[in-house]
Amino acid sequence: MSAYRVLYGDIHNHNAHGYGVGSIERSLEVARAHLDFFAFTGHSSWHDMPSMEGGRERHWIEGFRRLKDTWPRVQEVIAGGNRDGEFCAFLGFEWHSSRWGDQCVVFPRDHRPLCRVDDPHDLRRFCLGEGALMIPHHLAYPAGRIDQIPNLMRPHAEGGVLHHKGQVEVVSSLHPDGTPVDYDIRFGVFVAFEGESEYIRRCFAEYGVKTDDSGRYACLYKRWHLIGLEVGISVASVGLRREPTGCATGFRADAVATAKRALKPGELLDGEGGYTVVGRLMPAADSLAQGCLPLGLAHGWKVLKPVAVGQPVRVVFCGSLYLAGHVLKLHGS
Repeated sequence: MSAYRVLYGDIHNHNAHGYGVGSIERSLEVARAHLDFFAFTGHSSWHDMPSMEGGRERHWIEGFRRLKDTWPRVQEVIAGGNRDGEFCAFLGFEWHSSRWGDQCVVFPRDHRPLCRVDDPHDLRRFCLGEGALMIPHHLAYPAGRIDQIPNLMRPHAEGGVLHHKGQVEVVSSLHPDGTPVDYDIRFGVFVAFEGESEYIRRCFAEYGVKTDDSGRYACLYKRWHLIGLEVGISVASVGLRREPTGCATGFRADAVATAKRALKPGELLDGEGGYTVVGRLMPAADSLAQGCLPLGLAHGWKVLKPVAVGQPVRVVFCGSLYLAGHVLKLHGS
């Protein structure tokens, strides 16, 4: 028999010690009822936060101040939340960045300091010194022209914005100040790849491929992704010529509906491209475990419970109804 046990936990949690809702005591109470471990990751800082219409950035700034002011109490509550042999509570925080994306830091020990730095390399050094986990959360949505994609789509350690190789990312067509990026990839698709051998990298140079500064990373792209026009060809290829046009090998990622603003009970979701929700990429296992609503289905749902800005909308299917932590819709409507 294996000496290992399967344990269940949540290592990304928010409450009123930041800009979430609910007490930290309630968070622990809920976690202990059905989990083996839990980490509180309060919203801590956002060094490159852009100015927002109507001064909406005050919502985040107030949350960061609240966590800083209550951090001593947070440390005490988390340290007192452990139950030997039954439950483990971890201290943590979430670091935000418009350029680099968000990172959740989880400490292995109690009574540790917040870290407010402006660069992910400095955050990484802090985590190495603490023995802490540094886990990517949100996409970074870096702004860039097509010819800048190879420099952007490489790991942090090599000067890019990715946490690791193989990560999915979205390139923004707007700069943080809202001005448009020239020669953008807004309506297109791209794939960045690494020249792993000297021969491949030499071919990049010989063929005039646009690469990153090191000559190691390049990208292929279509500036216009004509999906509505191409789907008919794909269907005909399958139906008439029996040709495969691409087949997924597994359900690995999900675009989930995420609140663009605070949603109130009684509101109706207006779906992709609307004013209530935006898509956020999540690992499929996390989306299924949390009951997240896919963005493609997020139209016409009635909000039952408040959803904070930036939080995923969750649903639970029950018979002929979708019952929610957050929304309700008749099946098939």
